[in-house]
Amino acid sequence: MGCAIPLMHYTGMAAARFSPTDHSPDLSHAVEISHLGIAAISITSLLVLLLAIVTAFRVFRRMVNRSMS
Repeated sequence: MGCAIPLMHYTGMAAARFSPTDHSPDLSHAVEISHLGIAAISITSLLVLLLAIVTAFRVFRRMVNRSMS
């Protein structure tokens, strides 16, 4: 997984082509996100990150306690 994620990223970025345009894109099918949606996405992301950090510290403590005994 450690190699697959960057390789897929670099493959996708190598395949992407960006070019300037003079006209505005058609945004009729675009989804707008309200300020509440942005706040909910941000808070959820931070909570998941916090949960991952807390879990990592708990697992680390258990591993240290097992190696000490």
